[in-house]
Amino acid sequence: MLPPARGHRLAGERWT
Repeated sequence: MLPPARGHRLAGERWT
């Protein structure tokens, strides 16, 4: 499973 898009709140905004 790839990380969420940049700027997502699903992963706690870790992929901004």
